[in-house]
Amino acid sequence: VLPVANLLLHEQHDPLRSGPLMERLQADGVLKNPTIVAAVPGEERYVVLDGAHRVTAMGEMGIAHIAVQVVDYEDPELILDSWHHLVKGVGDGDFKRLLLSVQGVTTQAADSVHARAQLARREILAFVEYPDGEVCTVKAEGNLHLRTRRLNEIVDLYKLRGRIFRANTDHLPSLLPFYDEVSALVVFPRFAPAEIIDLARVGACLPAGITRHLIPRRAL
Repeated sequence: VLPVANLLLHEQHDPLRSGPLMERLQADGVLKNPTIVAAVPGEERYVVLDGAHRVTAMGEMGIAHIAVQVVDYEDPELILDSWHHLVKGVGDGDFKRLLLSVQGVTTQAADSVHARAQLARREILAFVEYPDGEVCTVKAEGNLHLRTRRLNEIVDLYKLRGRIFRANTDHLPSLLPFYDEVSALVVFPRFAPAEIIDLARVGACLPAGITRHLIPRRAL
């Protein structure tokens, strides 16, 4: 049982999800699934690996402490993967203009193989695939914190204009039969645990719905 004030988020929370969750918690009076956290080395603080919306909702309800499950971030069975954003409701041309409107961001046409290789080497922020097969890389200079800020600026633009669905594949053609009005698939890199802790320490959160922690022996 830990103070909510000692829990650090590494992703932005989505008010559209935390609001209804708060109402459900107030109605049920029970938190069934503990938030998953990992200790920040050398501190009495913990980074939230899964449960940002639960922590946010509890804090907004004025609850000072929360039951959590503490896991070892160095456990080899704990996998840090990525979600990708399938975006609906934004026209192709509009989506491309949104990307170009972010200061410090450049885009370049590429094929999917080259884009995946660049992303794996962390030479780009992300890459975008459009329903017609067009692919472009998204690049920004600077350190981890500055690149994270640019990622947030990009996601903030399209989340206000369309709908986001989380996808666990970077292959858009396999998703198209299940969604209509698809604007683009935004493919994000896989982050390292050290990067997550570094960002959480200073409050430099990633956009919501990017990191995906697969946690062994999870209490539900």
